[in-house]
Amino acid sequence: MSKQLRRTYLNVMSIIAVFIILFLTLFSYLEIRQLREANQWVIHTHVIIETTADLLNNISFAESGQRGYLLTNDKSYIASYSDEIKNINKNLAILQNLVHDNLKQFIRALSLASLLKERIDFLNYALTQYEKQGPSQAVKAVMTGQGQHLTEKIRDVAYEIISEENKLLTKRSTEAFNSTLKTIIWILLGNFFSLAIIISCLMVLNKHLNYRQRAEKQIRDKEEELYRLAYFDVLTNLPNRAALNEKIEQIINGLADNQTFALLLLNIDNFKNINDSLGHKLGDELLIVFAERLGNFLPANSIISRIGGDEFVIILQNVEQIKDIVTIVKKIQSFFSDPQVVHNHRVFVTGSIGISIYPNNGTDAKSLLKNADIAMYRAKDLGKNNYQFCTPEMAIEVEERAMFDYHLHQALQREEFILLYQPKMSLADGKIIGVEALIRWNRPDGKLISPDYFISLAESNGLIIPISAWMVRTACYQMKKWQEAGLPIYNLAINVSIRQFIISDFVGSTRDILQETGLDPQFLELEITERILMENSYNNFSTLLTLKSMGIKITIDDFGTGYSSLSYLRLFSLDKIKIDKSFLQEIQVSHPSSPIIKAIIVMAHSLGIIVVAEGVETALQAEVLKSYHCDEAQGFYYSHPLPAQEIEKLLTKL
Repeated sequence: MSKQLRRTYLNVMSIIAVFIILFLTLFSYLEIRQLREANQWVIHTHVIIETTADLLNNISFAESGQRGYLLTNDKSYIASYSDEIKNINKNLAILQNLVHDNLKQFIRALSLASLLKERIDFLNYALTQYEKQGPSQAVKAVMTGQGQHLTEKIRDVAYEIISEENKLLTKRSTEAFNSTLKTIIWILLGNFFSLAIIISCLMVLNKHLNYRQRAEKQIRDKEEELYRLAYFDVLTNLPNRAALNEKIEQIINGLADNQTFALLLLNIDNFKNINDSLGHKLGDELLIVFAERLGNFLPANSIISRIGGDEFVIILQNVEQIKDIVTIVKKIQSFFSDPQVVHNHRVFVTGSIGISIYPNNGTDAKSLLKNADIAMYRAKDLGKNNYQFCTPEMAIEVEERAMFDYHLHQALQREEFILLYQPKMSLADGKIIGVEALIRWNRPDGKLISPDYFISLAESNGLIIPISAWMVRTACYQMKKWQEAGLPIYNLAINVSIRQFIISDFVGSTRDILQETGLDPQFLELEITERILMENSYNNFSTLLTLKSMGIKITIDDFGTGYSSLSYLRLFSLDKIKIDKSFLQEIQVSHPSSPIIKAIIVMAHSLGIIVVAEGVETALQAEVLKSYHCDEAQGFYYSHPLPAQEIEKLLTKL
């Protein structure tokens, strides 16, 4: 071959080699770009997974807020519930935007949105039932099982979205990997590229393998994170309610005949006060420390779960006798005797524990938790910091209380409340000087219910505010009517609930009622308990001072049972004190004297305070009180509580 031909051949081959190298370089660049796109796809997938996981977390916290409100009537749970609903709507919009170019995923996102809306509607329906018809209907709505079914469907659709993203990622990574292998094979077979190109391709392949390994690890981590979100409490890392339900069913399925286990529902007493005083951050730290330390007091095979803000569930397995459970519970109670140390804060907490036993108190997770919850609230009703075993009677009482609560809501709407009036007598001349208004619930079945049976419930569910306002308004209208008729009555006494006095705008409400009815404030006497004096005294002093400046008289009811001091009597400038009727029992035929009553009267008169005795039932009691110079009295000895018409007849005779 001549030099010219060789030179031409080399030139041609060089040109071909250059073109091949340029082509392979361009192809390698495209492959690297494809790998970069694959990595971006991984990031895109992670955002979809996180958003889907956030939606599951949002609906879980929304359900927790709704349950907290139904159980405690605490409005803060409603605020938390509303925030989670807003977060659900925001995350749904993000998810739909991320999958808009994938028709199958977009349809799944729409399905997830529909299921979440149906779940939210179900939660809102339960809240509506609570507001309209009371806890009974709300409890029935919650217990239908529909909510758990929707939660499972929501979780299934979420897993479908995540699974589809993983498949797409795997497919894209596999294609890029195969493409890179083909490039290397072509380069080797062509034998027209330099070692640098081979090394470059190997580096591309290594980078791709690193991308793929990193993507697979991130996918595994996200799957584990999603599992933790679904089955573990974020704060304490303990199993959550979903994991607890599954664990209980597993335990039940694995039990042999005659085997049993106990479920303890532990609620930290007054945890809201801890959050309010120390802040929510330290409150969360307290829960973490509490959960860690609690495990040290339990048998090795015990299971601890956090199912709500301050609620923990403990499963005690292989317990054979009640005394075994009591031994462990007392050990838990001893745990509360030591302070919990959180960031140099020593915090003393107590706990109320409800106990249900399989199969006596339920044969599934739902019934066992429900009955433990009932027992726990009984423990709280008995003063907190104790434990109670669930009994069939408790469940019946809870159902009856829910029905009673429902009927009490209906009673106010149906105007079933009435007022009776008990005369108050002047012991000096034996004349009627006033009346005390007493509320009664006139049930549709004809039963007249005393306030002793429904006032405490009305205070707990908030109905005491409208009921008391109705009572004050009705009594003031009646008093004004008697005065306009020329009847000789100069004093109307009305009991005031501590909840009404502290929480509501009591001063403003009373002022509006007096203006509405036209009753002169000097004829109105408000009876309050010693507890109102002792609690939150600064604010109460301001309220009492305002009421007295309006001309209203203030009386301490049931005096002697609340341990109020003389300094409080002088500080609040009281008009009257009413001796509790329990002291009158000392006045008997065999022991006609009562030094306690005499001392109270002397003390009150020295402070310029009028003394009223209530619950006078015998002539002897009346005579002794008169001899002690007691000012006023009321009780069955003089008259039972009477309707307004009967009071008019008594006053007409004067």
